[in-house]
Amino acid sequence: MKGWIAEIIEPSAEKVGLALLLLVLVPVMFIFCGASYLLDESLHNSLESATARPGVEFVAMPVTALLATFGHFGAHRVVALREGRLGSWLPLLMATALVALTAYVVWSWDTRLNSIGPDVFGVVRWLGTMLVVVFTTVALPLFPRIVATLSGAIAVPAGLALMHNTLFGAHELSRTVGSDGSEGAFLFVGLIATPVWILGASWLSQGGRPMFQAAWSATIMLCLALLGGIAG
Repeated sequence: MKGWIAEIIEPSAEKVGLALLLLVLVPVMFIFCGASYLLDESLHNSLESATARPGVEFVAMPVTALLATFGHFGAHRVVALREGRLGSWLPLLMATALVALTAYVVWSWDTRLNSIGPDVFGVVRWLGTMLVVVFTTVALPLFPRIVATLSGAIAVPAGLALMHNTLFGAHELSRTVGSDGSEGAFLFVGLIATPVWILGASWLSQGGRPMFQAAWSATIMLCLALLGGIAG
């Protein structure tokens, strides 16, 4: 009886979990699209140090993915989970983990607990960074295309921000740019760019390598960042 129930529930759990994981990815990419478009304005309006900016924790994802790809740190052990009892539940667990990780990191940006540890970037934010590293290490062997998509989307804005601060520094950060209409621009760009990303990602998922997914996401974010910089 128990085996019969498992044969019915487990395949359904895997399909539902994978669908949920893909659905979670859509609003995440929507946010990244809007954020990339507003990157130039964000850089010029902020007087904080680069390490204090919200979202910097996610930079650990492409860095970890790159290191894990070449180092194969425990990848065989993670892949072995597919053969165990958790195999059918892994997509659901990963979707839940991605939501929980994002919620924690966002919460850590503006909490009084940031006063514990280094200024601005307190212990709770360092913990968030470590959680990003752990999530990436576990998810990469199991869902390489999803991790590649996120890594590509994060790497481009992070690289442009690093380049901007290295070349222009505090002088450019002190310039003020009007922020009127930022919310509308964020929404408009996200609604336009996200379907474009979905179409390309869906086509590339038909046998394409994870690196192609990363390159596609990176291309979308680069175009949006350049467009936002020109418009700003």
